[in-house]
Amino acid sequence: MPMLDGSTPQAVVIGAGPAGSVVACLLARAGIETALIERSAFPRPKICGGCLAQSGFERLQSCDLSSLPSLEAAPVISKLDLHSGDRSLSLPLPRYRVVDRARFDLDLIHASVRAGVRFLDETTAQITPGGAVEINPKNGDPQTLHPRVIIVADGLKGNSLAHHPAFAWRIGRRSRVGIGATINTLPWSCASNAITMFHNAHGYLGVAPMHDGRAIVASAVDPAWIKKRTDAPPLVSLAGALGVELGDLTQTRTLGAPALTRKRSHIEADGRILLIGDSIGYIEPFTGEGMSWVIEDAAMVIEHAIACCNGRYNHGNWTRAHAHAHLRRSMLCKSVSNLLRREMLVRTTMSVCARSPMLTSMLSKSVNKLQQRPSLGMNPA
Repeated sequence: MPMLDGSTPQAVVIGAGPAGSVVACLLARAGIETALIERSAFPRPKICGGCLAQSGFERLQSCDLSSLPSLEAAPVISKLDLHSGDRSLSLPLPRYRVVDRARFDLDLIHASVRAGVRFLDETTAQITPGGAVEINPKNGDPQTLHPRVIIVADGLKGNSLAHHPAFAWRIGRRSRVGIGATINTLPWSCASNAITMFHNAHGYLGVAPMHDGRAIVASAVDPAWIKKRTDAPPLVSLAGALGVELGDLTQTRTLGAPALTRKRSHIEADGRILLIGDSIGYIEPFTGEGMSWVIEDAAMVIEHAIACCNGRYNHGNWTRAHAHAHLRRSMLCKSVSNLLRREMLVRTTMSVCARSPMLTSMLSKSVNKLQQRPSLGMNPA
């Protein structure tokens, strides 16, 4: 639908995933007129492991967004089962909630609309080199908006910045691609009280149980290996190579994601364009922290976005705050990502851990460190 009376809001948020919906809701609550633009029709499926870590849930609590129907229905998981070849290892985990992303994202949108956000789905958005936002609703007239702040939260597949010279993706040379689906039945090899991860030299696949007996399947796999497997669809091929029986997927919608390991050359521009979540960059999501991290970004960027609206923002504040908050997490995730490409080292580590409760405890503590909430950033004034 078109904007009411053709006016430009103070803030435009592009992308209605968790990061975009949370930041839009918080902006509206702060009294800032906000529009949330989304290219897809809602509700929509999403490739995601569906795991919301405790840090993400606590941040939603602090934002008064934790009483959502999809969160109340989400099973709570406290164990990670790892399988690599003939090796297995079970690790205790901090609490994870397994959410149905289609329902969860829609719940967050409804919360933002209740806060006063104007939501437009099925609407493409492009940021011009001059900093305007050109929107093109499927069932409305194109418009050019000139907001005081633009928050980009359109993820890996977003193209709102395609024509803006300040931003470019830098993709990891060995980056894997993502494949996922929601299947009707939890595989027999997966426990109903655990997140189960299967690993080999070509990639890994995670299975998380949902509240209604279905299961979320999400994987990261080497694209070169996928290209060689022409005998079956990619997800079926990977599951077969890992020894996982997913059942009949002929009627199941499988989703894909482009190269996962990537980052932007910049995360802000012009003192009014700020990037958050997966639009900034991405590291392979083996530990299931991605959704919590983007929610943290949404909470952290608010003070900077408000400063933009008030004409008090100092360029570079968001870049420094984000780097400070995520440095330790990025280093840990890169270490895990590098380890996962060394199949024999993974299996050796699992064997040693199986015989050493102390080392198992250390691994669990590393996951705990990934979950620790960063500070809300630096003073933008």
